[in-house]
Amino acid sequence: MKIALLSLDASLAFEQRLEEIEKLVAKSAKKSARLALLPELSYSGYTNDSSILTSNNFDSALKFFSSLAMRHGIYIGFGAPVQDGRKFKNSYTVVSDSGDIVCEYQKMHTFSFAGEDVIFERGDSIDSFSIDGISIGVSICYDLRFAEIFSLYADRCDAVVCPSAWPKNRIKDFRLLIKARALENRLSMIGINWRGGGLYLKSSCVSNEAGVIQKPLISGSKLDIYELTKKNIAKNEPNSVLDKRFDLYAKLMMEHK
Repeated sequence: MKIALLSLDASLAFEQRLEEIEKLVAKSAKKSARLALLPELSYSGYTNDSSILTSNNFDSALKFFSSLAMRHGIYIGFGAPVQDGRKFKNSYTVVSDSGDIVCEYQKMHTFSFAGEDVIFERGDSIDSFSIDGISIGVSICYDLRFAEIFSLYADRCDAVVCPSAWPKNRIKDFRLLIKARALENRLSMIGINWRGGGLYLKSSCVSNEAGVIQKPLISGSKLDIYELTKKNIAKNEPNSVLDKRFDLYAKLMMEHK
């Protein structure tokens, strides 16, 4: 299955960003991609400004992306803020080619170092979806630093997507963690990042279950197309997922609270 990674330009104003998204989604569909993936808070732009988050909210984002998905016959993963009282939830939603929600995940770990905990509530559940028999879990940006969530996806998913707003001064960490989460859980990791705006460097990538960064089928400054398959771990290769001890981990965590 072909997937498209859309590295949006952080310097664009809202209307310009929507125009870029429309063009890139259309191009993805023409390249036979079944799924187009956008970065964290791709609709509103990555920000802690409550006025921007309020005016560019989830309802308007859902209407825009559902229409776009139906028009081009493609699944789309997008980020948008969900109002939650005085705060917001940093949400990543996947809509099908018929415009229906098939997955909705709220960022589980807020990046307190950048003040995310002041404006965003933390999510408390995981979610996944399937296309053409391939199961894909969802995480968001800072979640990548917490191995536990990916262990939960290890025995139920072929891949996990991680839409991000990862700054260029820590991009080595981003790529390292993408590879590490893939290898330790024996699944593909899909990282989608912003580009431009003086803060971001184009760094979207896919790692296979062996922790090896893959070469895209088609590569561009804004759009990359990859082939994604079900995980296929050879019997003569180690599979640490089979040896995970979830019951014991849960017991030890309760004992050491």
